[in-house]
Amino acid sequence: MNISRLQLIGQGEMLPRFYRVAYYDPCRELAVCFPFGIHWIVMFAHWLYEATIIYNPTRLEKYIQEAYRRGKAEQLENDNQILYYHTGHSNAIEKYTRLKKEDESRRGLKKQIEWLK
Repeated sequence: MNISRLQLIGQGEMLPRFYRVAYYDPCRELAVCFPFGIHWIVMFAHWLYEATIIYNPTRLEKYIQEAYRRGKAEQLENDNQILYYHTGHSNAIEKYTRLKKEDESRRGLKKQIEWLK
């Protein structure tokens, strides 16, 4: 009996005994199977290979990522401008109220001085 470690299973075929699917190869439309236990190692290695080497973003994905980055940068810039606007606005209001109080206190002093005369 010849037992190989790698089994390629096509659609509709039975899985050999004690074998599990490590990953599915869409190009060949085959399931790549290994004995139970080893299939976990192969599955992880294939996942790592796909995540690091195989993946290349398309032109559209690159464009979307760049647009997202630009939008995020513009949003941060606008948020800072709004923050500065609100800070300046509140500072202006504080300055106005302070001047108004000082002006009222001066008028009050003038009235008191006129009344004393």
